[in-house]
Formats: sequence, structure tokens, C-alpha cells
Amino acid sequence: MRGLAVLGPSPTVTPLDRASLAGPWLGRVRGALRARRRQREVRDLLGQRETLLSSISDAFSALDSEWRYTYLNERVAENSRLCREEMIGRKIWEIFPQLNGTEFQKRCLRALATKTADTFEHFHEPWDRWLETRIYPAADGLVLLRTDITDRNRQGKLCRETDRRVRESRDRP
Repeated sequence: MRGLAVLGPSPTVTPLDRASLAGPWLGRVRGALRARRRQREVRDLLGQRETLLSSISDAFSALDSEWRYTYLNERVAENSRLCREEMIGRKIWEIFPQLNGTEFQKRCLRALATKTADTFEHFHEPWDRWLETRIYPAADGLVLLRTDITDRNRQGKLCRETDRRVRESRDRP
């Protein structure tokens, strides 16, 4: 009130007592604290999601309906020999143009159109690996899970070769 006396009479200044300021101020503080708590909860949930997805040993990625990477774990980046930041937001067909017209592209297009999951094995030249690819339709695109089965295929080939040799040796007189 002393400060108002110095300013003199003014119709645009209304003196308020502390009680009238406390109600709205406390409401704003409580609202800000609730918002901050929700931000921390969302941050923690995103951190948990990142920890879970990055712990997957297979190549895991998510694409939106425009074929842009929205998420990928380190395995995808490692196999691609690119960093995650170079891939996020870019279209898969732009990063891997050699996939255009392949069985992989056809199955991705079909899964997106029909909203049906698909699984198949194929040789992926850019990574020089045999992969088991699982395609899962999502609300806004596709999720890809690619398991490296190169060693499994090699072992299978070796077993088949060994079996063939054993049969041949038994059949000899």
C-alpha cells in the first residue's frame, strides 16, 4: 500500500491483498507441478521403451505409412553401416534403393495394404546375410523384425552335405 501511495491515485491500479492472490497463484503452481510430474512420467516411459527396444538383439525398426524410419535399434544401424540419426526420418527405399522390386518390398506393400503379418527368409545383399524377416502392420505403418539366420543356414547346409556324404559312402560297394 505504501508503494501505491507513492504512485498517487490511479484508476488502473487495484490494490489486492495477499489472500486474494494466494488462491489463483496456488492453483497455477499446482497445475504446473502436475504438468511437470506428467512430463517426468512420459520421459521415464520413453526411457523404458528405448531400453527395451534397444536390448533386442535382432534388427528392429518401425516405418510410418510413408515408409520413413520412425525408430530403429542399433542393430539396424550397425548392419546398415549408418548411424541412427542418418536413417530416422528417411525412407527405406531411399536408403536401400536395391530393395525396390524385390520380394521384401512386395511383402511389405502387401502387409501394409492388407494389415496382415508376414514372415519369410531371404538373402539380403546389402548386409550380405540371410535374414528371417517378420513384418507386422501397425496403426501408422509397419514394424520390421529381422533375425540374422546366416549361421543357421550354413550349419544346415553343412549337415545336409555331411548326410549326403554318409549316404554316398554307405551306398558304395
